[in-house]
Amino acid sequence: MSNLDLGNDSVEYIAWRSQEKTWSVDGEKCDLKKFLIDTTSIKIGQGKLQEGVAPIWEWNDVPGGKIQLKDGYKKAFYLSIYLTDKHGSPITGWREWMTNQRASREAVMKLWKDIQATQESHKDEVAMVKITGNEMMKVGQASICLPTLELDGWVTKPGDNDNVTPISTDVDKPSDTEF
Repeated sequence: MSNLDLGNDSVEYIAWRSQEKTWSVDGEKCDLKKFLIDTTSIKIGQGKLQEGVAPIWEWNDVPGGKIQLKDGYKKAFYLSIYLTDKHGSPITGWREWMTNQRASREAVMKLWKDIQATQESHKDEVAMVKITGNEMMKVGQASICLPTLELDGWVTKPGDNDNVTPISTDVDKPSDTEF
């Protein structure tokens, strides 16, 4: 009988740690410089996070649909992100960015305006995103730290461990650089 691999209990994800002003991939802090977003993966909905309890996510049928928040829930999003060790990640491959964190939501909303403006002409590609730093944003009496994300072009969608060659950067200008 061959060995039966039933996987492991590790969770694979990407997260922005607003208070620490850093990225985390699979729980490991890292200095990300770029990543890819599969824009067709977007889900919008709501999430409820409580200590000691598994997160609860409820996604709308349509990304642009209205959200009627339930008690204890916050607006949330899901995106499929491709990372490489070349750009600061401890791994190369796809990870889920699923959160109801305000700083991440605000950063993605800002970025999404640029994505939507050019997405139509890049249907079979993924968005290349450059991380240029972070910025503080006032929310009521508090301040939160947003990652500063910039659309840096569109590339062919990679497999799990593919090298990626950009089709265009600077949104629509040809480039000879690699992701």
